Amino acid sequence: MPGGPTMKIMDQAIAAAQADPRPSIIGCRTTIGYGSPRRAGSSSVHGEPLGEEELAATKQNLGWPLEPRFHIPAAIAAMLCLVIPTTKEKSDGLRNLHSDRQQRCRFQ
Repeated sequence: MPGGPTMKIMDQAIAAAQADPRPSIIGCRTTIGYGSPRRAGSSSVHGEPLGEEELAATKQNLGWPLEPRFHIPAAIAAMLCLVIPTTKEKSDGLRNLHSDRQQRCRFQ
């Protein structure tokens, strides 16, 4: 698979892990900077800005529009809308749990 596993494959792997009572690890091989014509596979893709020319070439390579400058594909945006509320809920719960534990430890 170019760049890494698809969402369908990830969903299948997660479902299989959840169905198994044993602990699971899901490993994914990806290409750092996938889509960048001159920087894919190199650390420089995260270590320095792409620059206007490479950004345009990457967007063109991925079939994304040049504008807006910061583009989130509709499929990713839809997935984020499903995940973010759940993640925030869990994060708030962990934060509250941690805070409660800190309070109890202060008085023991």
